[in-house]
Formats: sequence, C-alpha cells, structure tokens
Amino acid sequence: MEGEKKVVVRLKKGNRLAFTMVYMEYHKRLYGFAFHYLGDRYQAEDAIQWLFLRLWENRQLLNEQMNLKSYLFTSLKNYVLNLLRDGKREALRQQQFVLEKEETEDNSLLLHLDEEELRKRLTAAIATLSPQKRKICELKLEGNLSNAEIAGLLQISVNTVKFQYNQIIKDLRNRISPALLLFFSFLFLLP
Repeated sequence: MEGEKKVVVRLKKGNRLAFTMVYMEYHKRLYGFAFHYLGDRYQAEDAIQWLFLRLWENRQLLNEQMNLKSYLFTSLKNYVLNLLRDGKREALRQQQFVLEKEETEDNSLLLHLDEEELRKRLTAAIATLSPQKRKICELKLEGNLSNAEIAGLLQISVNTVKFQYNQIIKDLRNRISPALLLFFSFLFLLP
C-alpha cells in the first residue's frame, strides 16, 4: 500500500478513511488466509471482523515504523491458531461427553438384550452390506484374520481393507443400535 506510514499515522489519530483504506487493501487476502486454515466461510469472516475490530480498538498503540501487512497477518495467524487449538479442545470435550452418554445408554440397553438377540441383529445388519464389504467383515469375524491376511486373500491392498472395514463400521453404526455396535466392537474389532 502506498504511503503505509502515513496511513498508520492517520489511523492512529482515528481517521476512518485511513481505516477504510487498510480494510480495502488487505481484507480479501486476509480472508483467503483465514479460510485456507479454518475451512469455514463464517469462521473466516468472523476472524476478519475480529482482526479489524482489534485494529481499530488498538490503533493508538500502533507504531508508525511497523510493517502493517506483517502485523495484520501475524495477528490473524495467532487468532486462527488459537481458534483451531480451542476448537480441538472443545471437540474432544464434546466427544468425551457423547461417549460417556452413549456408554450409559448402551449399558442399560445391554441389560435388556441377551447375547443371542444381539448376534441376530448383527447378522441381519451384515447381510445388508455390499458383497465385498460383507466378505471383509466375514473374514474379520469368522476367520479372525488380520488386514494383511484379508488383503492377500482378496488380492487388494491393506489400505483398501482398512478403508472398507471403516466403512463397514460406519454402515453398521447407521443400521444398528449403539448397544449392538458396542457389543460388536468388544467381540470382533481387531486392529
């Protein structure tokens, strides 16, 4: 931006035009930066709003010799990193809450269902899988085979077996109760 030092001086004095010039010069690039890391349009917009609000509120603390572009991007980077860190903490806290709640519900349901009923439901759910997924599941459950052994038998990669098995778990999770899935994981899930 041309005359950045002059713009910073005017911004420090509360000149709204200087603030608008800074916003117009940098907001698109800053938004792109925030969106790249956050992956969410609304979070990126909120980050930019926070950044420019902070710039306006702290304008008197600005140093005329500073590189404004570096200051903006560094401030935004720190804010985004904090959001990501805090978001992971919140996600883990929520995941733990859900797991604890499901465990309580699963335990009460398990008390009412006998093992034979659970096996029947599991068998019915497995029967609805695609042929390849069903084969992988059968080899895991009945053959007690590792991913590498299944890959060799089916002539597919180990990663394909892992991916397909993860898909099986997701499919079964959607088709059967959490209690049955818990039962299934205790009985049959292998690394």
